[in-house]
Formats: sequence, C-alpha cells, structure tokens
Amino acid sequence: MHDIAIPLFRDEKSDEDYQLHPSYSRLKMNIRPNDCIPGIFGLSAKNTEDVTELQKIRFFIPLGRLFVNAQNGNCFNKRCNSFLSRITRWTGYEVFLGSDLAIWIVFDAQSLTRGAEPWYPVSCGITERIQRASIARLLPRFADLETAEFEDAVSSAEEMRWAIEVQISYVKKEDGDMPVPQARPQLLQPQPTTTLETTAAVPLEPEPAPTRETRGVEPVGAQHETQRISRFRRRFSQLLIWTQ
Repeated sequence: MHDIAIPLFRDEKSDEDYQLHPSYSRLKMNIRPNDCIPGIFGLSAKNTEDVTELQKIRFFIPLGRLFVNAQNGNCFNKRCNSFLSRITRWTGYEVFLGSDLAIWIVFDAQSLTRGAEPWYPVSCGITERIQRASIARLLPRFADLETAEFEDAVSSAEEMRWAIEVQISYVKKEDGDMPVPQARPQLLQPQPTTTLETTAAVPLEPEPAPTRETRGVEPVGAQHETQRISRFRRRFSQLLIWTQ
C-alpha cells in the first residue's frame, strides 16, 4: 500500500502537498470479538461526555494515513539524512470516515515511541496549526475531498479538535445499527506512485531510516494542476470502491 498516494490539497505558502495513503488502521485496539463488524470501528476516549460532537459519531471506517510531501528541512520539518530535496513523510495521523460522513484524523501516539524521527511523525502546516491534537475533523464532508483547499482543511480542523486520549475499538454486530458487510473490503492493488514531487519511501516500522527511495518529476503550471486533478479523480473513484 505504500505505493499508492491520493493527492488531497496543497499549501502554497509552505510548498507542501498533502496525500492520503490508503491502508488499514494500525492504531491500538481492544481485543477483537468474534462477532465484530468487519472494517467498522468505534471511538472511545476519556471525558467524551464533555464532547457532545464526538458522542454523535458512532462508527469510523479507516481510509489510510495522512502524508505530506515537502522540502527536506523546511520551516516545519527537520531535515532527514537524504540526498533528496523533497521527500514524502507520514504526519503520524490516520484518516477515518465517520458515520457523520466527515473526514477525521486521529494521531497515532505509537509513532512517537518507534524511534523513527525525523522520518515520522513529521511536523507540517496542519499539525502546527492544530498543535498536534489527538483527534480533529479534517473536512466536514467526505465529498469535499475532491475540491478542498488547504485552508478549508485547517479551518475545519481548528474548529473541531481535541487533546484527549483516544482509542479505536471494534464494534459488535449487536451494537451496530447499519447493514453488516458480507466481506471485508479488499485493499486497492498496488500501483506505481505518481506524486507531485520527488519522494522517498518512508519506514512505517521502528526502523529510523528509509530502506529505499524513489524519484518523480513534478509537472508545472497549468499542466501541473490538470494532471493533479486527473490523478485525484481516478484514485478517488478507486477509494470509493474500496470503502463500499
């Protein structure tokens, strides 16, 4: 799954391109019951009684991880030991679709204990603006993924974010009020990465250094925007199939 990157939005000021890398969740979870709903999870957090917005969201579907492609050593991130001028790194956030049809990001606290810095979790414009909140609403609607701009995501995340202890848990069939899927959704088949700029593979295990690096060429001007939208629409349709 590391070879699939769905472009989201771009921060022109800091020259950062945000990407969604589809994958299953790797957050810590409770023991999986035999009668759980495949691919559907619930959110549990301390002091949620004070957060009525979170109480309304009963289910979460993992979409992947939030990555950022940026200059190696800009105003937000620390420079990695790499000859590449730009690299793609994980922000430490996983991306979820809530039952409210909004896009949520949840910080994986385990990323801080794996000794992989500065490869991940990497600081960027969004993480600085929301002060690395444990959970935040990235976008108010799933459909906004196709047209959202950087400031739209920042405004949404700043409006709804919390620094609370979050845990993702399995949902039992008896607790669900939605149709139970007959089979677990299949992951997208790996495809060659087409990113907005030169990228490096990021180690998602405890290794602090990358195992390989890949190069790409960034289109410029109008061609850049046209190709970005074309790639997004193609991969967005794949993501819709994957989440069904």
